[in-house]
Amino acid sequence: MDSQTNQFWTNFITHIALINGFLLLLLPIPLIRLLYTHIVCGALLITAHLLSYYLVHVIDAYNGVPIIESLALSLVQMNAIKQISLLVVHVAIAVIVSTLLQGPQKPLLPVFACYSLPVFARIFDFPAESLQVIHKFSSAVVVISLIRYVYQWLPKVFSELKDACCQLL
Repeated sequence: MDSQTNQFWTNFITHIALINGFLLLLLPIPLIRLLYTHIVCGALLITAHLLSYYLVHVIDAYNGVPIIESLALSLVQMNAIKQISLLVVHVAIAVIVSTLLQGPQKPLLPVFACYSLPVFARIFDFPAESLQVIHKFSSAVVVISLIRYVYQWLPKVFSELKDACCQLL
């Protein structure tokens, strides 16, 4: 029974991917460019979120391990380099996303300051509980900003879909 269910879902996903690929062929080049730009920006947003999550949750999981504590004194400088490099990566992601996205407003550049908040909090040695709260707050601000950005683009998407259907007919 499980193999039939897995086979069904595999066939379903394959057919959806083929239909999606066919529909992408119908799009004009500027819309394909816009679609891929948004896919790249989405991947960068996910990367920024995962880096922030790593900084808050994964690094704290190693606290209390005797081997790590014995090496901690020799790795203090390496830890500072890691935090500064994460901050540089967040700034680079913010600049790339701000450059790629077009529209009435570019709301994501200030939002990336939110993903940099856990890095700054880590640099200033905030407790682990406040790091988690700051990370959750940053994630909430990013989600709200993304919803606002999508809401701004919805009229253009619907008009492009309407034009594409009219051209297809």
